[in-house]
Amino acid sequence: MLPFDYDRLSIAELEPGRRFREDSTMLSMRQWQHERTVTPEGDTKTIVRDRITFQTRAGLRFAAPLIAAGLRALFGHRHRRLQRHFAQG
Repeated sequence: MLPFDYDRLSIAELEPGRRFREDSTMLSMRQWQHERTVTPEGDTKTIVRDRITFQTRAGLRFAAPLIAAGLRALFGHRHRRLQRHFAQG
């Protein structure tokens, strides 16, 4: 992933407190879609799921596997931080 980019972000779908879908175009991405769902499970647990789909621009197609690995690491880190934060409450 590049440390800088230009994006045109829009929230395509929103169900407050339950889910959103963000659609974007970026300098590096022809198409980017991020969907997050938040699903209560019992009284004390919530499942957070992120689904990312993207298409790089033609000149960056070679980097798609590296970008996918970086995204898995980034979202894995975010989910671990959420778990730690809410476990303290």
